[in-house]
Amino acid sequence: IKRMKKKYGVGFTIIHNFSAAPLLSLRAIFSKLVNRNAKTVQTLKSYSRERMGGSFYKLLNFVDVVTVPTQVYAQKLIDCGVKREKIKVINSHINTNKFYPRSKSELKSQYNLQGKQIILYYGSMWKNKGTDVLIKAIPEIIRKNPLVLFIFIQSKVLNASYRGNIK
Repeated sequence: IKRMKKKYGVGFTIIHNFSAAPLLSLRAIFSKLVNRNAKTVQTLKSYSRERMGGSFYKLLNFVDVVTVPTQVYAQKLIDCGVKREKIKVINSHINTNKFYPRSKSELKSQYNLQGKQIILYYGSMWKNKGTDVLIKAIPEIIRKNPLVLFIFIQSKVLNASYRGNIK
């Protein structure tokens, strides 16, 4: 930012920083040293995967605005000492004109899954998400209810499709 300001003679009015770890908000905080009048926005896209990644929540009080994707995440930040007035929840940007809810019964019919109870997991497969616990529970759940079908879609996968029962 300092080099750009010097080279082009421009300043910034908004500096937006995007990360999972609150510690990385230091980039936005330090940018204020060069652009004192700039507003800083820190977007936390998800929870940090690093062991110490979530240990620096109070740093977020030094940026102007913190954006998060869910109300649950906002409450976690408040519980960890981030000022409520700093936090804004910005829900998913899914285009609901293109992607819209479909009838469960029609989808089950389309994929020949009538009568099945489906447990769908969509997200990252990191250990701290608890997917390992869900996977270990599959045999017990199927023993109690053989009509259960598990579908796992890893969030990094763009196209996922049903490929059959997990044995």
